[in-house]
Amino acid sequence: MKYAPHVYARAFAAVIAKGEVSSERALKQLVQVVERYGDTGSWDAIVREVRKVLVHDAGGRLVRIEMARVVPKALIQSIHGTFAVEDDISLAVRPELVAGMRVVVDDELELDGSLQHKLNVMFTV
Repeated sequence: MKYAPHVYARAFAAVIAKGEVSSERALKQLVQVVERYGDTGSWDAIVREVRKVLVHDAGGRLVRIEMARVVPKALIQSIHGTFAVEDDISLAVRPELVAGMRVVVDDELELDGSLQHKLNVMFTV
């Protein structure tokens, strides 16, 4: 890898912030640069970093909510209402949690209220 994903993300965010080119053009330029340096194998990490930088620059946080089962739409809306408008919230169904949910903020803060976590804690020697 020629450059780390956060370097690409910061450069992309700087181009967007200047406002001299459209977002679409900036994205095309990012693709060209990543291809030129042979870092296309790191696309997933680059995209995650770009998303993180853009959300943070807007004053938000990346919030990932993992639930054991599909929940009613009303519950999802109430969950969304507990976060700021600037926050980028993603929802995922992870049956391996058994029951409950897990919330991860900026890949740094984790609230694990899943049954799987409670079972792991209870039966860890």
